[in-house]
Amino acid sequence: MGKNCGKFETQILTYDALRNKNKVIWVSSNSLGVLFGGYSIPDFLFAELSLEEKIIKFNYYVSNLLKKVGAEILLIGVPEGIAPFKEKDMNRFGEFAIVVSNAVYIDTSILCM
Repeated sequence: MGKNCGKFETQILTYDALRNKNKVIWVSSNSLGVLFGGYSIPDFLFAELSLEEKIIKFNYYVSNLLKKVGAEILLIGVPEGIAPFKEKDMNRFGEFAIVVSNAVYIDTSILCM
C-alpha cells in the first residue's frame, strides 16, 4: 500500500469525475498534482514537528484553501502508506494518514492496494 498501487492515477480520475458537477479542491499526494489542477501537500508534513503541530497546521492549511476557493468537496491524497510495505520500509508508520484523519472529518475514503 502506498507504492506502485495507482494512488496518483486514482486521485486524478476521481478529481476529473467530481469537478464536472462540483467545485472541488484536490490536495495531491504527489507534487505533480499541481500540473493537473491540484494543490501540493504542504512541506511542514515532512518537517520535524510533533504530531499535534502537524495536525493543527494541516487543519489550518485546509481551512484556508476552503475559504479561498469556496469548494463543496475536498479531495486529499495521503502520501506514503498506512501500513508497512516490507520489513524495512515502514511507510512512516502511517503518520500522514493519522495527521489527515485527525485534521479533517472524512466522509468517504478510497484505499489503493
